[in-house]
Order: sequence, then C-alpha cells, then structure tokens
Amino acid sequence: MSGLLSLLSQGASSLQATQAWSSTVAQNLSNANTPGYARQRAQLAALLPGERVGDSWLGQGAVLAGVTQSRDRFVEAQFAQATEQQAFSQAEMGVLQGVSVLDVDSGVQPAISDFYAKLRALAQNPGSLNYREAAVASAKQLALSFNRTGGAIDSARTAIDEQLKGSLPEVNQAAAQIA
Repeated sequence: MSGLLSLLSQGASSLQATQAWSSTVAQNLSNANTPGYARQRAQLAALLPGERVGDSWLGQGAVLAGVTQSRDRFVEAQFAQATEQQAFSQAEMGVLQGVSVLDVDSGVQPAISDFYAKLRALAQNPGSLNYREAAVASAKQLALSFNRTGGAIDSARTAIDEQLKGSLPEVNQAAAQIA
C-alpha cells in the first residue's frame, strides 16, 4: 500500500510542478505587451531516483526548483536612456510650443522683406521723397516687429521660469528620496 501512496504522491508533486510551469507561461503570454515586464522562466528539477528495479532506477517525479526573470541589463540601460530622452524631448517640446505661438507670418519675416523691398526701391530712385518716407516707415515697422517678437519671447521665457519654479519642490523631494 505504501508503494501506491508513494506513486500517487510523486504524481501529485509532478503535476503541481507542471501546473506552476504552465501558470508562468500563461503569465508571460498575458503580459507580453506590458511595458517593463520581464519574462519569467519556471525551472523544473527531477528528484533523485529513489528505488532500483532490476537494472533501472525509478524516478520520484519533478518539483519546481524556482522561477527566475529573464532580464537583459543592456536593454534595461537602453530603456532608462530612452525614458530620459523622452522626458527631455517632452520638456523641450513644451518650451518650443511656448515660443512657436509667435506668428511668423505677421512677425519679423514679412517686416524684413518689406524693409528690403523699400530699400531696393529707394536705391533705384534715391532722390524721391516718397521712397525715402516709405523706407523710413518700413524701418520703423521692422523695429516695432523686433520689439513685439522680443517681448513675446521674454513672456514665454518668464512663463517657463515660473513653471520651473513650480516644479522645484517636486524635484527637491525626488532628489531627497534618491539620496
């Protein structure tokens, strides 16, 4: 009777080990697209044979030796660098969006084009009072355009500075946690 119970116990142990292996495989499949998930590997180990029958040994089944994660330190380092680069790019994008609200079509570029056009016209007719007045008016418009654009850039910089001041406590808290 003890032989039958021993065989049933060995079978149950082996089935539990196989079930743990199947669960690990199922978990790997369900988390295949989860960012940051590391594939796991169940390692089964055979128990030492316990009984000799004739010229052979009877095994005692298998057990779950352990579950390990398959990690690649190079990929993890690249992931950290990519995350850092993404954060930098997002911060840079926010700054550039603040500056990009400047309207180029009604800003400095058309004023420069108009100024040079008026100067060319004045160069062709240097004695004309109308062309001189038009060139001076165009120069004033260009100066105003530079002033408006400079003011817009200053206000964008001020907004970014305020945003940085607002996130400074969070940065200090994260630095304290790291330290």
